[in-house]
Amino acid sequence: MAFPDADIFELTEDGIKSVDYHDTEHYKVTKAFLDDPDRMLKILLE
Repeated sequence: MAFPDADIFELTEDGIKSVDYHDTEHYKVTKAFLDDPDRMLKILLE
């Protein structure tokens, strides 16, 4: 996903679609953790 200008595809129940890097679940989860690690650790460890 970090390769510049890479095409990223998401597999869903509706098929395969191209997505922007910032719209991937991986990016969203990582960003949420980095933005507020204490909150994310609380969620993950509950």
